[in-house]
Amino acid sequence: MTARALGLALLAASVLVPRAALADVGDEEAAYDPGPAVRRSGFVMALDGAFAVGTASGYPLELAKIDDPAYEASTGFGTGGSGGLMLGGALRDELLVGVGFRLTSLSGGTVSTSGFSVHLHLETFPWASRGGLAADLGLFLEAGAGGRVAERDGADVADGGALSVLRAGAALDALRLSPSFSVGPVLTVSHEFSQSMTATLGTIGVRLLYQGGPG
Repeated sequence: MTARALGLALLAASVLVPRAALADVGDEEAAYDPGPAVRRSGFVMALDGAFAVGTASGYPLELAKIDDPAYEASTGFGTGGSGGLMLGGALRDELLVGVGFRLTSLSGGTVSTSGFSVHLHLETFPWASRGGLAADLGLFLEAGAGGRVAERDGADVADGGALSVLRAGAALDALRLSPSFSVGPVLTVSHEFSQSMTATLGTIGVRLLYQGGPG
């Protein structure tokens, strides 16, 4: 083979091989196209109410009194309630993101507490492609900040200050009331913590979900 022929062969390879590689990449991207939404899309709003159980303990928001057993206020094992609102959007059938606000209460013995949180909400529907009830089972995480105070006989006895809040849960949109509205059970476990207070709660309740699409 002459030097000229060899040069032409190398030039042809340099042009054709990258094009073939790009064609392969294009085929792979097309293969991963999720297609149009089938179960959920657009604006999403959720309301829920729940029964809560758990424990909360804390101290006055004064450095000298924090961690001093003489000033500790605790519910022991207590009961209460929880209610929340979430606004967001369904990016695709498998993923929902939003922001939420929640109020909770917990009482035990002579101590009662009330708290709130503002948080980010991330929810995935891992079996969305399977259809049936499994497609409407959501697993979610929430992370944010809030506050909680404790009272005894009408007087404040503990203050959590700025609390960090972590919550995990599962919700099943079991009953479709219409193309946009569904209702079903929701379970959560949450932990709140700061230098002056900690609280751990579990809840079981009902969630009403509105979704703008598809449709």
